[in-house]
Order: sequence, then structure tokens, then C-alpha cells
Amino acid sequence: MPLATLLSRLKFLSAIAALLVTALTPLQGADAGTAPTVTVTQAWARWLPNNLPAAGYLVLHNAGTEAVALTGATSPDFGRVMLHESYTTAGGANRMRHVDQLPIAPGAEVALRPGSYHLMLMRAKHALKPGDTVTVTLQFADGATLPVELPLKPAGTTE
Repeated sequence: MPLATLLSRLKFLSAIAALLVTALTPLQGADAGTAPTVTVTQAWARWLPNNLPAAGYLVLHNAGTEAVALTGATSPDFGRVMLHESYTTAGGANRMRHVDQLPIAPGAEVALRPGSYHLMLMRAKHALKPGDTVTVTLQFADGATLPVELPLKPAGTTE
């Protein structure tokens, strides 16, 4: 077998192995010996036209025996990702505020949903449209990270 073909196959197999390791490791903490405790379900993002900020939604499940706290996120697809909470003022106006951290009690789940907590996905780095998938890496107070894929849904989607 020619050397170029062999090297090409090795690169391909290395890429597959890296993807498998990432996919099968739900939460990578600062301590490699720590068992994963946080998983994500129902992940998606609402796309908006004209390069307006998108919003990311998901449900975090803490299967551990200790509380964890979501402190932020990054994305190769967006220039900035922030954790926000939507709320309604006493006068009935809808507002958003930045959240420094979102605690998740042991055995509990926390939902990031429209009208509540969400990830603000700002300054898209390339053209995006409904049907695309973006990557967000969640960051936790203990230094752990969790990569999550968010399929983009059209503006107006609520679930």
C-alpha cells in the first residue's frame, strides 16, 4: 500500500477516534478521574434573520451527588455566548438580564427555555440558516466543559 494512502487512512481513523471520545464523554472535568454527572437533552437554538442574536435552549440533568453550576459557554460559530434570564417587570415589560451562574442541585434538572433561562448566541462568525447545527461548549464552575450540538430552528419556534 502506498505511504500516502496509509497516512490518509491513519488521519481518517484518528479523526473518527477523536469524535468518538468526544461523543462518549458527557462531561470532561478538571479531574479526569471524576465520573461525568451532567448530561444535556432537548438542545436546540432559535435562528433569527439579519445576523440578529440567536438563542440556545436545552435541559441540563445533574445525576451527581453534588451541586454543579453552569457559568458560561463558548462557541466556534459565535463571537460571544452569554447566559441570560428573561423576565417580566411589574409593569408587564419583557426584559433580559445576564446571569453569572446557574446552579443545578444534585439529582435535579434545569431547563433553558424560551421566556426563561437561555444562551444568547451573538455575532455569528459565518452565515447560518435553519437546519444548520452549531456547537456550544458549556462551562461549569469546577472547570468542567461539555460540548453540545444545537440544531437551528426557524424564527418563531417555541419548542
